[in-house]
Amino acid sequence: MVQCNNNPADEIFARFACDKPRRLTRRVSQIVWSTIAHISPARKRLIIPLLISTSLSVLPVKDTVWWDTSGGKVLEHRDQTDVTCSLMLYDDNGSVTFQWDDPGRTTVTAININWQFPDDWKLPLAMRVGDVWLSDRGGSVVTEAVGHGSTVAFTTAQPLDDLLRPAHDIEIRTKDAYLSIAVRHDKIETLLSRARLCRDGIEK
Repeated sequence: MVQCNNNPADEIFARFACDKPRRLTRRVSQIVWSTIAHISPARKRLIIPLLISTSLSVLPVKDTVWWDTSGGKVLEHRDQTDVTCSLMLYDDNGSVTFQWDDPGRTTVTAININWQFPDDWKLPLAMRVGDVWLSDRGGSVVTEAVGHGSTVAFTTAQPLDDLLRPAHDIEIRTKDAYLSIAVRHDKIETLLSRARLCRDGIEK
C-alpha cells in the first residue's frame, strides 16, 4: 500500500504505455447494468445507449438485495454460470462498485457521466481509498484498466474492507479523467458487514 502524498499517481502516468485495448469482461458488463439502476432517469438516457453497443446479452437470472440505503447497496447476482456479490457506493458525482466472484480478486467499476472513453480502451488508472493509494504486486500505484464510454473497470488483489471502513472518500484518477465520491461513515460498517455475509455465502 502506498500512502497518499501529493498524488503519487500523477508522477508516473507519463511513464505508463497505453497500447492495445481490451474487451470489457462479462462480469464488468453485469456491474454496469446493475449500477445504472441508481442513476436518475435523465442520466440513464445518456448512459444506456453507450452500454447497449457493448452489452454481451447477459441478463440477470436472480438478483438478491442484501442491503440498500442512501449512498450504498449490496447485491448478490446469479446467472446460469456465475454467482457474484457487489458493494456499490455512490453520490451525485458518480459511483464505485466492488464486485467479488473470487476470494483473491476484486473487480472495481467506476461510472462518471462526464467521462467519454473510447470503446474498450486500455488505460492507466490510480485509485485512492481514504489516505491510501491502491498498489499492485510490484508496488506501483498505477494499474491497467479498461475504459468504455462513462465506465472504467479494473481488478485488484488488495484487501479493501479495512481501507473502506475509515475512508472519507474514494478517488479514481486517469490521465484525462477524475472522479471523487464521498463514503458515508454512518452507512459503511453495515454495508461492509452485509457484503461480507454475501461473500461468505458464495465462497462456501
